[in-house]
Amino acid sequence: MKFFVAALGLAFVISQAQANNVNCGKSTTVPINGLTYKVGPGEKFTVKTRKMTRRCVVSYEAAQGCTGIRLRCPKFYVPNDDGDKCRKGDFMRVKTPQDSLPEVYCQKNKPTTQFPAVSAGQ
Repeated sequence: MKFFVAALGLAFVISQAQANNVNCGKSTTVPINGLTYKVGPGEKFTVKTRKMTRRCVVSYEAAQGCTGIRLRCPKFYVPNDDGDKCRKGDFMRVKTPQDSLPEVYCQKNKPTTQFPAVSAGQ
């Protein structure tokens, strides 16, 4: 019985550690009800889309003790016929509290390791 409780506790910890990774379906919004996932210092999360994805909204927020969040996309395929302004096809928007308008990414314009999308922390 003790082993079962320990295994159940370990499974809960693992599921919580993976909870902020998102696999987008056709239309995904997470978390719901205007909440945000908290990102602590050193934590990394993944957002994955598929061909069928039409809309995917994920909200992250810097947790206490975190100086900011950096978003980078090592794999990025977002086709758009208007590569400069991203108005004719798919796009990705990144909205930070300090910006009045979201930053728009598509084609080869993506957040990279050298130039990530950055949100200042608390």
